[in-house]
Amino acid sequence: MDFVQIFTALFAIIATSRANNCYVQYSASLPGYSTCGKPGTIDDCLSQLQDLNERDVNRCYIIAGCSVDEAEDEAKFAIQRCRQLSINELKRRDTTGIDSDDHITTADGDSSTEDAPSANASSVDISRTACFTTSTKYIDVCDVHTTGGHAETATCTKAKSLSSTCAGNRICTTNAKREDICMEKQGMGIEGVVVGTIFGAAIIVGFFYIFFTCFRASKKQKIIASKAPSTDTSCTPLIPKELAT
Repeated sequence: MDFVQIFTALFAIIATSRANNCYVQYSASLPGYSTCGKPGTIDDCLSQLQDLNERDVNRCYIIAGCSVDEAEDEAKFAIQRCRQLSINELKRRDTTGIDSDDHITTADGDSSTEDAPSANASSVDISRTACFTTSTKYIDVCDVHTTGGHAETATCTKAKSLSSTCAGNRICTTNAKREDICMEKQGMGIEGVVVGTIFGAAIIVGFFYIFFTCFRASKKQKIIASKAPSTDTSCTPLIPKELAT
């Protein structure tokens, strides 16, 4: 086995071991891609999972209101999404040397928040931890049993959950690959005000020019019409009056 194969195998092992924390980090973004169920319930349930067990993920979507068939499809997609996000996070750490775990905090109280580090102006950052603010809250986690195709809720327990929202100074969205992207909000500077003023003045000048051109053309048409010779439309009798009598 050569060096490339060893490195690939080692990278896969690391990615698998780090995936156990995947749902805690990305539980808030996964419900946005679901076509069924309540996003808040999906977020709360996924954030409690400790591994990539498809059966447990499937149960979360059933609790949120998805049908059995929909839950199976959403669970498969959620697992693939989490694995891809974990691999992307490891690649980012290799280039930046920053551990993303430092950006996520938990608290013993009911809730706590921490703003993620800000990016440079007009920059785009695919790293989710740089886009969102994390918070800790307590939720009810219930055991669900499926009987005859119907989900039944059993006992419920209190559990701590991490949720995240877009930072106040950022705009959060997703790209075509369904990756999180955030951009820093920027106000209009002096250059923007100057350019806007110039465009506004140009529009006003253009409007008055069009009005003046139309007015001048109308006046010219009136002058031409007034100078045109008038014609007598009366008819001259063909038979003189003397002969007619």
